[in-house]
Amino acid sequence: MALYGAICEPAPRDSTHVNDAYLAELKGLLDRTIPQLASTDRLSFKGVFGAVGGYIDGNIFISCGNFGIALRLPPVALQGVF
Repeated sequence: MALYGAICEPAPRDSTHVNDAYLAELKGLLDRTIPQLASTDRLSFKGVFGAVGGYIDGNIFISCGNFGIALRLPPVALQGVF
């Protein structure tokens, strides 16, 4: 995913290990659906309980793990779903 370059490198490996397969899946999904997101330095990725979380300005908005993809949606969007 060359598009992300140094802007969106995962957090350094530590006790919150980043799963490379989940990271690649998440970056690929975002690259296909919201390519302009990669051009912002507000986007980052970190390991989250064995999954990988995508963050904007430090707030998680998406995660990818053995459960698939999970989105954190605003209350207005959730009201439309439920």
